[in-house]
Amino acid sequence: MWNKELSIKMGQCPVKKYNEQLLHLIETGIIDTTKIISHTMKLDEAPKAYEIFDNKEQDATKIIFKL
Repeated sequence: MWNKELSIKMGQCPVKKYNEQLLHLIETGIIDTTKIISHTMKLDEAPKAYEIFDNKEQDATKIIFKL
């Protein structure tokens, strides 16, 4: 990286700044989050969900857990 003069920049997402506004957009239906949900599983299936992500067995984008 040094020889190629590459730099890495990172930072945390300002969740608190956007959380309320985004939640409102989701609740009113302006943003449809179902397009990014690839799996819905029970909470006790969480270990299996992690395996899906780790092994890339399936095209997993977002897994929602339900009680």
